[in-house]
Amino acid sequence: MRRAIHLLGLVLLLPVSAYAAPQYAVEVTASRLNVRNGVMGSVLGQVDKGDRMVVTGARSGWLQIDWGGRSAWISGKYARRASAAIDVVTASALNVRRGPGSSYGIMGSVRQGQGLVVLERRSGWDRVQFDSRAGWISTRYTRAWNGAGGGSTTTPPPSSGGGAMQATAAEVEILARICKGEAGIASYENKVAVAAVVLNRVRSRRHPNTIRGVAHQPWQFSCYNPNVRNRLYYGPIPQDCWRAAREALAGRDPTFGATFYFNPYLVRPSWARGMTRTVRIGTRRHDTHDFYVP
Repeated sequence: MRRAIHLLGLVLLLPVSAYAAPQYAVEVTASRLNVRNGVMGSVLGQVDKGDRMVVTGARSGWLQIDWGGRSAWISGKYARRASAAIDVVTASALNVRRGPGSSYGIMGSVRQGQGLVVLERRSGWDRVQFDSRAGWISTRYTRAWNGAGGGSTTTPPPSSGGGAMQATAAEVEILARICKGEAGIASYENKVAVAAVVLNRVRSRRHPNTIRGVAHQPWQFSCYNPNVRNRLYYGPIPQDCWRAAREALAGRDPTFGATFYFNPYLVRPSWARGMTRTVRIGTRRHDTHDFYVP
């Protein structure tokens, strides 16, 4: 009985209605953009620059998007294609909650077949763009969209990663120390993500092909910089940093292939302007990173 009640708290058993299939994701380029109920229709609300939505159709320069559990429209002049992970809802209707758990309040619901851009992943829950707000959905009732049905391809789900990588004991320690220095007070997911960036650089032709070589590139990882190395890099390594390093080496990549990142609350580097953000992990000033691919 308790299990049944728990499931009903997550899924609304409503009749299934047809929903346009996801095609690709877009990122808003205007500072504020009206969301309308049709082409040149009434304004339903607004989205901000950097918000990413799933496109399901297009007409006369307008884009049909999934927005707040319904179909809506934005002007295509103020949006550009973006690389993003997309969840597709598999339940008849799925509650969107204010936090990663069934005890959090309900913001609204999304329908079967609707696609949502993933902003963060956390232990069976994904933080997604709902409307102008972000909310959380249970991944028990979603599947990762693989690009089927047209449009550009999306990035792979985090469990696929770039494949397992071998490392010496010294290299594992370097990776764990970078997790400590770059994401020591951030979430475990952030630690795995930081380690994954190091390994993605090893795989990339743009960077050295060893973990030590990547770590020693000047002014790339703050904790490795000479002015803060003693404070952030050296000293005891927490167990979750060791675990995050090994998990990334096993092939897990929450960044979807990113090779760059920064804390958007602290810096706005000029080099990021020409890159594509793949995911944001974290929600607060001290524990957030945006991850990018060139």
